[in-house]
Amino acid sequence: MIWLRKLRLGLHLLRGMLVCATVFPWASAHLRERLIRDWSRKLLAICGIQVEVEGMAPGGAAPRGAMLVSNHISWLDIYVIHSWQPVRFVAKSDIGRWPVAGWVCKQVGTLFIDRTRPHQIARINQQVAAA
Repeated sequence: MIWLRKLRLGLHLLRGMLVCATVFPWASAHLRERLIRDWSRKLLAICGIQVEVEGMAPGGAAPRGAMLVSNHISWLDIYVIHSWQPVRFVAKSDIGRWPVAGWVCKQVGTLFIDRTRPHQIARINQQVAAA
């Protein structure tokens, strides 16, 4: 039944792209965060992954203005973090040019940095502080 899981995953990805294209441009920040969290939770469920957060009350959010610094291990880490608390990721600028994934990353608020240009660090720091 792996083909059924792959089909569900593909349909879920298409649904996410459709929401980014049709709902996000007019949605409030709160609604976008909720949609990202719910979409990420469903993606993890399709993949058979259950997230358990320790040290916080069930459903509790990070303090406003908190910064999470992490070096991720796989692509699933992004959705694990989003399933707990929608955040703004900082990614290398190459990802922003990827055909589909880059567009989706931009829609969910990812900040991009060109790591070959160290002078961009000040700009990214300002964007992170504003977020």
